[in-house]
Amino acid sequence: MNNMNLISEGEGYYVFDNCIPDIRVPMQVIRDLNHNGQFNYDTENVAGRLSANNIPYFSWLHFTFHYILTDAHNLIRDTKPSYNFLMQYLPGSEMYKHTDRPQCKWNFALQIHGESPFFIEQGENKGFKPIGNIRIEDTDFEDHRVFGEKQEPHRIILKPNMGILYSGTDNAHWLPPEEFYRAACVFHFVDKDFRGNLD
Repeated sequence: MNNMNLISEGEGYYVFDNCIPDIRVPMQVIRDLNHNGQFNYDTENVAGRLSANNIPYFSWLHFTFHYILTDAHNLIRDTKPSYNFLMQYLPGSEMYKHTDRPQCKWNFALQIHGESPFFIEQGENKGFKPIGNIRIEDTDFEDHRVFGEKQEPHRIILKPNMGILYSGTDNAHWLPPEEFYRAACVFHFVDKDFRGNLD
């Protein structure tokens, strides 16, 4: 795990590769969870997505990543883990442009399967409305990737065993639809003095 490398950074994000020794292990965990029917079909935030929270193997990774990010890379100091969110994106599913709730102050997204373009937009994000647990951009469906006069978003291609660290509450982020299967886990962190539900 200590071979995780910071390969690039930009305004508000850090990209890593070689995040875990063998990316096949979490994929096998996902297959086992599928076999046991432990995923929920998301009908609230993202159509065509399966999800599961705080699976023990990923909770172990959560605390391991927190140690590596804070101690080895000196990032997100004075934080603590909140919860982790394992996702499978079925072909055609899409994560709309949104910002996160307070439990997701910092996010580390680990790409497990499939190649995925990830978009992030730095700075103040006004004009978002609550939808389920997130705040989605308040525009028509066809216009949600229109950036107006804002700066162009950053586009990062995430491949298996790559990860990206960013602020989910401060930066809008989204995944466009793709015609293939993708899997990822997002590990959320909050400030050390955060009070409230961590789920």
